[in-house]
Amino acid sequence: GNNPTTYRFEYGLTPDYGQMTQVAPSGTSLTGNADVQVSALVQGLAPDTVYHYRVVATNGFGKTYGRDRSFRTEVAPPENVSRPSVSGTRSVGTELTCDEGSWAGSPSFAFAWLRNGDVIPGAGDARYTATSDDAGAALQCQVTATNAGGSVTAVSAPVVIPVPAPPA
Repeated sequence: GNNPTTYRFEYGLTPDYGQMTQVAPSGTSLTGNADVQVSALVQGLAPDTVYHYRVVATNGFGKTYGRDRSFRTEVAPPENVSRPSVSGTRSVGTELTCDEGSWAGSPSFAFAWLRNGDVIPGAGDARYTATSDDAGAALQCQVTATNAGGSVTAVSAPVVIPVPAPPA
């Protein structure tokens, strides 16, 4: 007999599941007696977490439960919550410090300094001493945050290093 079948997935952090997807396929059903691949899109899962799931198929004969399976979600890349910032006296010969800002995702950090938008070679530290080349230029610190999910870059607001007054 041709008995139309619908399905849904049960899922959760344990084999007790606790959550389920909508019944699919919406407005139609599966027919025939061959195996059919099914899937569902689930949003809002926690990163780097193991979830259990099973398929539940329903037709006129009742419900059939698939066996328990599991998967691990990926680690989300870092997320910049508040921008990096530059502190210190803005003048030639003084040291500036880059604060990495706030990040979600427990990343590690790499630093670069930019002069008028271009990376300053060799300035790969959270501290940078302004040089005569920086007089009149806008400096920014660039923070690259990296975790198992990837890398994300954020840049501070620019700070301008004043041109020193000429000697009297």
